[in-house]
Amino acid sequence: MTRVKKSTSSKDKSEPKPLTSKSQKAGLVFPVARINRFLKKNTTLKRVGSSAPIYMTAVIEYIVNEIIEIAGNITSDASRKTVSPEDLVKALRGDKDLAKLFNCQSVFVGDKLNKVTETITYSDKSNKKK
Repeated sequence: MTRVKKSTSSKDKSEPKPLTSKSQKAGLVFPVARINRFLKKNTTLKRVGSSAPIYMTAVIEYIVNEIIEIAGNITSDASRKTVSPEDLVKALRGDKDLAKLFNCQSVFVGDKLNKVTETITYSDKSNKKK
């Protein structure tokens, strides 16, 4: 049995470090690198700080977590197991802070038209004549 002496120098890379993503380092689930790419591509900013995408990812993850939690509570109160799009809308409109955040956003759910007058809705007149 031969012993191998381990070198204490920093140049020796006998054991490679496991790769960790920025999301894993920050303890997030959402992808930090993708948010960073979107920030660079979709805005006029070409220079983005290293902590900006991490902070933005954490904020997005927190908001999504709040929406899903409230929608899950609404679903369980209705004794169902699947979260429907209507539950998400109720979660957005029912919570005071989320309603304030998403007040200018339109959410279209399925083909249910609530509070629409009959003159606007489509009616097939060819079937009525027969």
